[in-house]
Amino acid sequence: MACWPLDPADVTNRIRLAWLLTACARLLHPGGCLVLVVTVPTATTGPEDFSPVTAAAATVGLGYLQHIVAVAADTDGDAFVYHVTDEELLTLAQQTRPERWAVAHLKVHADLLVFSPVPAPAPAPASRRRHESGDHRD
Repeated sequence: MACWPLDPADVTNRIRLAWLLTACARLLHPGGCLVLVVTVPTATTGPEDFSPVTAAAATVGLGYLQHIVAVAADTDGDAFVYHVTDEELLTLAQQTRPERWAVAHLKVHADLLVFSPVPAPAPAPASRRRHESGDHRD
């Protein structure tokens, strides 16, 4: 499990991501899948862009297979039910007007990014060699 980005500095983030994915790809058994459980900092607003992760995975021979959202909530039938805690309510009540809804949009999920090894391309079939004289033979 890792927090995304791996580092606030872009260059350091890319280096750490390359090392992590290279190690994972080498440890992966044939036919296996790599599942990265990724969370984002609570201060993050809006959807997170994981395209740098999929691009970096491709460079080490891992293909993007699936994105699963793992929700931490109770269920009621087919609906997720999140019950706010007393601490969250107190925080919301004590905030000034512009900040009031910051706590109302809590992160209650983690992203599971699934990758699998990309098979090496099959070698091209050998082309038939022509007779050196150029004559056609049957």
